[in-house]
Amino acid sequence: MTKNDDTLTQGEFTPTSLSPPWWQAHRSQLISFAVLILLLLGVVFLLPEAVQPEKTDSLAKANTPAPISGKKQSPWSEAQTAKQRKEAQTVLSDILKIQQTLEEQSVERWAPESYQDAMNTAAEGDGFYRLREFSQAQKQYQLSRTKFEALASSADSKFTQLMNDGATAIDEGNTSAATQAFELAGLIQANSLEAQNGLQQAQSLDRVLAQLNDAVLQQKTGNLDAALTLTQQALDTDANSKPAKNLLVTLNASILERDFTNAMSKGYAALQSASYAKAKSAFKSALALKPSSSDAKAALTQAGNQQTQTKIEALLAEAKTNETKEQWQTAEDTYEKALKLDASLVSARIGLIRSQARNQLDQQLVTLLAEPERLASDAVYKQGRRVLKDARGLSQTAPKLQTQVQSLSALLAKAKVPLEVVLRSDQQTDVTVYKVGRLGLFDKHHLSLAPGNYVAVGKREGYRDVRQEFTVLWDKPAPNITIQCEEPIASL
Repeated sequence: MTKNDDTLTQGEFTPTSLSPPWWQAHRSQLISFAVLILLLLGVVFLLPEAVQPEKTDSLAKANTPAPISGKKQSPWSEAQTAKQRKEAQTVLSDILKIQQTLEEQSVERWAPESYQDAMNTAAEGDGFYRLREFSQAQKQYQLSRTKFEALASSADSKFTQLMNDGATAIDEGNTSAATQAFELAGLIQANSLEAQNGLQQAQSLDRVLAQLNDAVLQQKTGNLDAALTLTQQALDTDANSKPAKNLLVTLNASILERDFTNAMSKGYAALQSASYAKAKSAFKSALALKPSSSDAKAALTQAGNQQTQTKIEALLAEAKTNETKEQWQTAEDTYEKALKLDASLVSARIGLIRSQARNQLDQQLVTLLAEPERLASDAVYKQGRRVLKDARGLSQTAPKLQTQVQSLSALLAKAKVPLEVVLRSDQQTDVTVYKVGRLGLFDKHHLSLAPGNYVAVGKREGYRDVRQEFTVLWDKPAPNITIQCEEPIASL
């Protein structure tokens, strides 16, 4: 010590003082203070490890403070505290699981305020936990869990809202809003094809709108086909574009109306020029475009009626010409064709009856004139007289009919005039002429026969019979007939 130290102030103790050292005088206080320090260190560094949950994160990092009282808790109190601590940790574990799911869904982007509120509530629980107020901490954790669960439950409705917002933005042409909405929706449901398609649709929106603007411009200038091509290109870019679909419907309707009008105009033009086949083809095309169009149906019916009427008029004219030419069979066929087109035609019915009668008369005249020898029959002769009378009762201005009447009249006049026919034989053959009688044996026999067909038969014993047909015509020389049996029958 120095000299200055030699002087002592009042109350200080010197090494030679009778009083003991100060640490000895306060020994019990120092020991208690040391124990308190050790307990404090234990609480600060060891207790948090013992009570920390298995999974922790930013929500709960609990640090246990020093005991409020230095008194040791009873086993019952410790057991209750441990139970409350465990229950708080269980709720906290639930929170952590929900939090992880929500963070995977990027909840902080689509519900930042609600998420932060739930986080703050959990942090308040942490505060109570650090103070070992585990019951109160559990209540806060439960409240936080409820908020997190509400967030998790709202994810689907939020997804639906974002999808609707995105669709609305696309309809309004707002590319930015649509992209943001579908991106957030994709964060909530990462595997949603609907969200992925929506985002793709939003990303192609600007291109689609540009194509649709060009299409509308072409539509306004009347270039419907070009507008349709551009609209289809827009749909190729985005098959779900409502504006493109709506424009496509409008354009298809406009093109349909245009093509329908063109087809109808073409049909009426063809109808005007009596090109009925072209007119009907055009009206059928129009009807194919609009199957329920009453105008197209009426036009097609009109074309068919005019075509039928024209055909009928042509057939009636043709039939009249055939009558004039005395081509009665052709006229009859032509009237029948006209009646097939319109069975109510009176003129065609009368013409058909007239043609049938004249055709029948003509066929009778032709047959009689072609086979005049038949007039030798009384029945045919009577028929000829009746046909001649009917023919004379008709108009004699027809050249063919006049000729037929004159020819038949002449034939009938000669039909009963006999002609001399000479038959020759050998006086050994017995001759019979059918329709005349048996003439017997002779060398030469003269017969006076009316025009017609005859049959002479010769018979002789021991000889084969002979038969000979001959015709007597008034416009040809009388035939000379030789009939005699010359072929012997061989004896057995």
